[in-house]
Amino acid sequence: MKIKDFLTSHGDKIKEFLKIFTVVFALNLFLLSFVNLITNGTETDVFYGGDTPRVLQDMTMQEGLHYRTSVHPLFVILTQPFVRILGRVTGVIVAAVIFEAAVGALSATLFYRLIQKLGASKKTGLLATVILVLSFTQVSFNSIFETYVFSQFGLMVMWVIAAGLIDKKLELKDYALLVIAGIFSLAFTLTNIVQFLILLSIIIFLNKNVKCKFIKFSSILLVVLSITVMLADVQKAFWPSANNFFTSSINGFVLDKNSEEFTYIERTWSAKRVIFQMNTSFVYQFGLLGGLILEKSNLINMLGLVCFGLFSLINLYYFFTKRKIFKEKIYFALLSAYGFNFVLHIFYNPYESFLYVLHYNFLIIAILFYIFTHLDEKTKFLNYVRDFFVKYKIQTMTTYIFLQVIGIIKYLQEVHAKFGFKATMPKYILILIVLSLVIFAAVVIRKVKLKVVAGVVIVIVSLVGWVSFSGYLNNREIKNVEALDRAGVDYKPFLRNDFTKQMTNELAEYLYELDVPLRAQTYFIQKYEISHKKNSDFFSFGMGDRKKLIYKKGKLIDLQTKQTVRSFDFTHEMIIPNMYTVLLLDQAGKITRIYEDETGVHIEKGRMARIWEDWNNYNQWEDDRLNNRETKLVENITTETISTSKNKINLPNFEESKVGRILKVLHQEILVNINQGKPRTTLMAKTNESGLYREGMMAAMVLEETKNTWLFENWMKQIGSIYDCRNKLEKNEPKCVESADNPGQLLYLLGAITNNRQDLINKIRTEVKQKAIDGEFTGKVDEEEMGYYPTALLINGGRKNRIELGYDFNLGKPDKYLGLTWWLNDYKEAKHGNIVDPMHPAKEWASVHQEPGHYGLTTILDEAYPLTFDGELTEAEAEEQKLINEHYSHEKGPRLSSIWHASEMFLMLNNRE
Repeated sequence: MKIKDFLTSHGDKIKEFLKIFTVVFALNLFLLSFVNLITNGTETDVFYGGDTPRVLQDMTMQEGLHYRTSVHPLFVILTQPFVRILGRVTGVIVAAVIFEAAVGALSATLFYRLIQKLGASKKTGLLATVILVLSFTQVSFNSIFETYVFSQFGLMVMWVIAAGLIDKKLELKDYALLVIAGIFSLAFTLTNIVQFLILLSIIIFLNKNVKCKFIKFSSILLVVLSITVMLADVQKAFWPSANNFFTSSINGFVLDKNSEEFTYIERTWSAKRVIFQMNTSFVYQFGLLGGLILEKSNLINMLGLVCFGLFSLINLYYFFTKRKIFKEKIYFALLSAYGFNFVLHIFYNPYESFLYVLHYNFLIIAILFYIFTHLDEKTKFLNYVRDFFVKYKIQTMTTYIFLQVIGIIKYLQEVHAKFGFKATMPKYILILIVLSLVIFAAVVIRKVKLKVVAGVVIVIVSLVGWVSFSGYLNNREIKNVEALDRAGVDYKPFLRNDFTKQMTNELAEYLYELDVPLRAQTYFIQKYEISHKKNSDFFSFGMGDRKKLIYKKGKLIDLQTKQTVRSFDFTHEMIIPNMYTVLLLDQAGKITRIYEDETGVHIEKGRMARIWEDWNNYNQWEDDRLNNRETKLVENITTETISTSKNKINLPNFEESKVGRILKVLHQEILVNINQGKPRTTLMAKTNESGLYREGMMAAMVLEETKNTWLFENWMKQIGSIYDCRNKLEKNEPKCVESADNPGQLLYLLGAITNNRQDLINKIRTEVKQKAIDGEFTGKVDEEEMGYYPTALLINGGRKNRIELGYDFNLGKPDKYLGLTWWLNDYKEAKHGNIVDPMHPAKEWASVHQEPGHYGLTTILDEAYPLTFDGELTEAEAEEQKLINEHYSHEKGPRLSSIWHASEMFLMLNNRE
């Protein structure tokens, strides 16, 4: 009976809740599904600098690295249990979509309740909620996995609770509610506690009925912090990698002063940042002015200034004309909370401040609706403004909704163009969307018959739309054609032949892997420069011990002699790195394929494309079309082999990996950079007599995984010294510098490659015995004194050979290259370090590989080929590299195609998979 009485007495409120919740839930489900399931938009830093993969990991993985709980105190414990329980039925990704969509919908319903608590009518509250729900920030952040939707939810809970306690005679339950409000404000984002402090100050210090104000204020704050810290400790017990926000804040901000947050703080004033804050507060709220990339222009800045100016004038006019303004404490609370956030983000991460708008966008709307629902006879001008909007409210809201819907469609088109097509909408999501819309119709429509009709129409329209949309995406000629368009690939002529169409699809999938799965990781991938894959137009042939050839603009060039060995006539060209292929098409529709496989480099001719340029082809095509026949052109395919190798080279497809095509290209770059059986640093670099041990060790790790270690067997026979004398090759120095890392690197090579070189192992033993001091093998590496790295290499080499070097090694003193030692992660004394070196990105990939959870910064070229580079070109090297590429060949430009970079990247990606 109690439940029935409750439903009867609260029936209207429940209906209001269902109206808003079901519609917003359905919208959020669609947005999250479209971005993260249909297009796979979980890419770090693409969405305004957000960390979507990290947040998704926090929501779904117990064993993940939950280090950002230092600023999002209870995020993991308040999200992951729900997601993982639901995930047992739907899968964790779908569960994360459903959970975040529900939280976003709850925020909207709470905002509706807040507007009512501010004194607005139901209709006015509904208008305000529609404005919030369709604001661009709300749409964009309700479409990605991020913490901001949850932070807004916590703030909404706080504001709804606290708004009813201003000027109230507080009872014990009210103090308990304030504690709950404080915990919710703090739970998801640390800085949001300031909004709670503003409200708490007004509720306690400006309330005549409250005695012992300071004690009560302090006590509430202490209880909030105590409970939150206790829950953070519980969280850490279940998720050991999580931080306790309180202790990490004390250490990071006060004691050690090494908090990551310091890197986001700008310490100087800037008018540019102020204007950007105005834009994020007002201009980018409109869908037509927002988008996947936020446009920055003088027009946008002008709009920001105008909108912020109008907002300020409205508040100033209200403040100076409204009677008894100082009694309106909730107004000052809202204004102070917005003001704090505005000023905060002028200094804290200002150029990515769009990320934080959900912490205060609702405050702007609440302030304006509060003002226009609390006018009196003194506020004459604002009365005219209110009357105007009331008179034309239907036209105004219709225009707003129309423009925002167009903006949402524009945003989704941009997302689809960026991320392509991944899969159809999961059935669980479709069912929930349909169910939400049916419930909404049932609540809104009064007549039973119309409810049934509406329900049937919703189900039919949803199913037909789902089937049609899925069918269209699944049956496209090229699944991820957007990736080709973004890269400016001349692919359309190659769709006129079934074989080359298949190759085109392979290229599209590879480009998609570069754009999405590769970047949908916990680490951040930056580009040497943003080129959209349009500044490299060559491809290298000659894997392993084969002749090295470069294809460029219709020519095959011998890399050693620099002479052109073949020329080709073509009107269309397409390089497909993951298929080790170049396709050429001439005016007559004749296709030439230059490709490499396990046996050698080949030139294939004889394939034909259906084109109109050849009138014989056209006549045949027209005759077939009129007779409803498939056009089949006569193809006389011939293949010429121009380079072979001693043995077949094993070229795996890596089909089980999400980035398998990328692994193929990295593997190719490694194999092409093996010259005369020895590794060379980059494509145009020379090879020295002894070979390079660092590059050799890392390449050998890859060759072990791909069963190609035979390529180094002759090299092992030729080695005479345990030092590679790199300085003689790279600096033309006459005397060999004995680099301390060489013995350990060579020791690994001797364990990985079939050989009979016990003499080298004995030399290494002797060297270690002579030079190791206190268990540490020290010496110069890259012109710096190091001990940890050379010692770690010896330990790793000894383990590879299953031998003891006769010494107890000590890894007590970290050095600069500690971060390279990921291959020792399972060793009892291993430590961890981070390296940022964008001109030597192999170090970055190794460092990320070594870091628990694989966090950090990595770098690649923004090209389809090559992906790798290492170091800066000298003027002479730049001139020589122009043989293969003009754009990057300038002094201090990148040395293209690095065996070390490719090896570290390959091993990181392959081991992670």
